[in-house]
Amino acid sequence: MMDPSTAPQEGKDKLQEDHPNGPGEPLAEQDGVHSGRTNRPGEPQAAVLPAWKKGVVALASGFGLGYSPIASGTVGSAWGVLLVLGLAWADLSLPVYIGLCVGLVLICIPICHVAEGVYRKKDDGRIVADEYLTFPICMIGLTPYIFSHWWLLPMAFVSCRIFDILKLPPARQLERVPGGAGITLDDVFASLYSLGANWLAFMWLKDIL
Repeated sequence: MMDPSTAPQEGKDKLQEDHPNGPGEPLAEQDGVHSGRTNRPGEPQAAVLPAWKKGVVALASGFGLGYSPIASGTVGSAWGVLLVLGLAWADLSLPVYIGLCVGLVLICIPICHVAEGVYRKKDDGRIVADEYLTFPICMIGLTPYIFSHWWLLPMAFVSCRIFDILKLPPARQLERVPGGAGITLDDVFASLYSLGANWLAFMWLKDIL
């Protein structure tokens, strides 16, 4: 007769055998050959991803910031702040800046689309490229004032996060669009709402603060 005291340990060993990397981690390859097991929905199939797709997933996750257990969207948006600082330093003309914002949106859509297919979950929380690549929109025309008004960029960051959470129309409706377009477009409109609020606040506060 089997010793009952060994049953739990055997069950644990069986679980570890079936999932050698642990819950929530990509399944590993054995001797260079994929075992044929598939991940649960929401888990990236990193073991079988080609190099280019791994690079796309890295961009989509904000180089790991999207894996933050708390407020991953807000944490991932930090790249957007750095991006705006770089654009402000570059001192781009307004038409060039707007064109760059459009380009970032067009780049963001396929990045998010590919990552969603890897994670196998609609608008997975680990995807934060839509947060940081659309953030420059909320600073259109305001970047020349960043270094002379210290409060402007932090205020824009907060307002953008607020509008992203509120998802005022049509952001909420656009979020339901399939694929990378749905992931990105709601953030585009959140940033546009934020842009309007930022300009109003700047015009009111620029001579006070």
